Amino acid sequence: MSRSKIVQSKINQSTISLFALIVVVASLVSCMQESPPETPPQNVQHYACPMECEGSKTYLVPGSCPICKMDLELVERDFNSKI
Repeated sequence: MSRSKIVQSKINQSTISLFALIVVVASLVSCMQESPPETPPQNVQHYACPMECEGSKTYLVPGSCPICKMDLELVERDFNSKI
């Protein structure tokens, strides 16, 4: 191999290594950024069956339970707890 080909090969290896390093650093930096905390809407009303036919399932509109046909009741919901 001639001297110029060896130099060109080392330049190509250095370029590839530098590109890989940039990609890794960019990936790590983007993963470290914190996303803003989700804030649930505070004015949304939820309705649920008083007989809890569907467990803790709630609806956004009043109506009747699809299982027992009772009127759904307005429920208080704690938005700070995990659902």
